[in-house]
Amino acid sequence: MTRVVRGPYKVGLAKRAAILDAALEEFSRAGFEVASLRAIAARVGITHAGLQHHFASKDDLLLGVLIAQEDADRQFFDEGALLDIDDLISAYARVAERRRSTPAWTRLWISLKLNVAAQPDHVAADFVRQRVAAWDQELTEVLSRAQSTGVIAADVDCVEAARGLLTLHEGLMIRQMLDPSTDVDSPLLWTLTQLRASARE
Repeated sequence: MTRVVRGPYKVGLAKRAAILDAALEEFSRAGFEVASLRAIAARVGITHAGLQHHFASKDDLLLGVLIAQEDADRQFFDEGALLDIDDLISAYARVAERRRSTPAWTRLWISLKLNVAAQPDHVAADFVRQRVAAWDQELTEVLSRAQSTGVIAADVDCVEAARGLLTLHEGLMIRQMLDPSTDVDSPLLWTLTQLRASARE
């Protein structure tokens, strides 16, 4: 039976979601180091103490934002099993559409990756490294399944192909930050299509 959320608990969840949305915008605009809890609280229309009732520190709030955005991305991959290249192309297209609607998340994610590279003890370091490793593994598994059924060629190195696809994706996102007219989606989808076509060569 589906549990109905009501009353103060529902209000608390809504307030928490509003704080996470405001934090995403502020972290993206000002940068994590510069952004303040007071500025985020002001965006939501609550006091600094009211924000700390939900998130004790700025570090906690950043991790909350990262987890919420990761969950939002993951839903496109968890709606159904990724069995082959077509499933992956479809999932990436849905994620790309979400990214277009949440540019603040793209900016924050890229800036955090660069910060973690420069500061190995950054508060987001563990999350970023685990997320990158998880995507590497999952994408490698999808490509390997496609290879086992003849969808992509037997001589494709699935580990390197997965790493290359993810690197291409994030490189294109950096270019888009520098030049908003950059098309992130087409090169990635073209590369996935070429992998599928490799089995016919």
